[in-house]
Amino acid sequence: MSWVQQAISDFGESIGIPNLELGPEKSLSFALKSGKEIHIAYLDDASREEVLVGISAPLPQDYLSRIVYALRLCDFRLNDGWTLHTGISEGMLILAMRIPQRQFSILELERALAQLNQFHDEAAGVR
Repeated sequence: MSWVQQAISDFGESIGIPNLELGPEKSLSFALKSGKEIHIAYLDDASREEVLVGISAPLPQDYLSRIVYALRLCDFRLNDGWTLHTGISEGMLILAMRIPQRQFSILELERALAQLNQFHDEAAGVR
């Protein structure tokens, strides 16, 4: 897991958050000025080791079309990258991807976050 920690630390440096690291639960979250939140968790169960990367954003009052769009994004036939997961929690729309540990790097983390952010903007009609 050391290169996972290093990639996260390097990512933190690149966005102005020095010493960014996973907490005791092997996860971290932080809020952006936009109201979105970034979530990263290291998953090391018996079957596989992955890094879960997610972005959550507040749902507007007329959120149904946004949820339908997000669910359509999860169709594996429309995605050429990692499988997209979606959920709702406490008024937030959550979009996440699981990156296999062996593929995880600062470049893959940045790519996943950019794609998740784009999906959130598309779901919100920002395009």
